[in-house]
Amino acid sequence: MFGSVTGYTAGADMTFAIPLGIFALSVLYGFFARKKLTRRR
Repeated sequence: MFGSVTGYTAGADMTFAIPLGIFALSVLYGFFARKKLTRRR
């Protein structure tokens, strides 16, 4: 039972980490892009 629960949580984390990672990357990219734009001006 414990092993199945940990396996389920690991699978859920993997499926949830993919979109979360993409969101974090997009936020970081937008933040750096804004910094570069403000620096140019």
